[in-house]
Amino acid sequence: MALTINEETTTNEGSTLSSFYIRLEVVLHLSGTRVDVEYTPFLSKAAYQAGATPISRSAKLKLTDYNYTVNPDVQDYAHACLKAFLSTSQGYTYDEYDVATPIPAVHSAENITITDLE
Repeated sequence: MALTINEETTTNEGSTLSSFYIRLEVVLHLSGTRVDVEYTPFLSKAAYQAGATPISRSAKLKLTDYNYTVNPDVQDYAHACLKAFLSTSQGYTYDEYDVATPIPAVHSAENITITDLE
């Protein structure tokens, strides 16, 4: 699963990109109400498919209010939540050690598109 952000951004190394590709991994916990969305930014879909190094480290969005009855497709739910999160810059992302970091940039919702649902 992936999103593409079509707006200019600057990487941690100082390079400017006109767009980038975010690959998602979604984990539904046994409780059935918690979903973790780990996301990793790449230069492009082609770079991801070629095994390129991400343009920055992965981060995790923790969602604790998942309701199967309201949103039966956890993948669609994860995409919508991450898109809302990235476009409002509310809250924190979590790295692999559960260290919280404020999201560094706000993106316009109209510039975030779902690229892949696989």
